[in-house]
Amino acid sequence: MTMTAIVTPLSKHPGLEIKAALCQVRQLTGMTNRALRHYEAKGLIRIERNARGHRLYDQKAIGRLMFIAEARRAGLSIQTIRKLLTIGDREGEARMAAAAEASLSARLEALREQTEATLQTARALGLSLGAPAPRLAVAG
Repeated sequence: MTMTAIVTPLSKHPGLEIKAALCQVRQLTGMTNRALRHYEAKGLIRIERNARGHRLYDQKAIGRLMFIAEARRAGLSIQTIRKLLTIGDREGEARMAAAAEASLSARLEALREQTEATLQTARALGLSLGAPAPRLAVAG
C-alpha cells in the first residue's frame, strides 16, 4: 500500500492518527532527507521521534510538507512560505489560500517583468533568443 493510499482516506477517520517514517514522507513529497531536515530545522514543520529517535511525521506535518513542495516549485521563498503557513495556522486554510494566490500572482508579475527586461537586453545586444548564440572572438 502506498503512502498516498494511507494518507488520502484519513479524513474519513478523524480520530485515527497515522505517523509516517522519513523514507515514506520522502517518497510521498519527492523531497530529499536533507530538505526534510532543513524544513524541520527552520521550524516549518514539527515532528515527533519514536523511542529509537527516528522521525515520525503526522498528517499535519505531511500536509505542510506537500504545501511547501508545491510552493517551492512555484518559486516562493522560504520566508514567504513561512508567512503563508503562519496565516494558515492563525486564520485558517481559506485565508492561507487567498494569501498564497496573492503571493503567486506577485511572483508571476515579477517573472513577466524579468522576462521583458531580458528580451530588451537581448534585442539591444542584437541577439535573437532561441537562435544559437554568436561566437565571440577572443583577442590574443
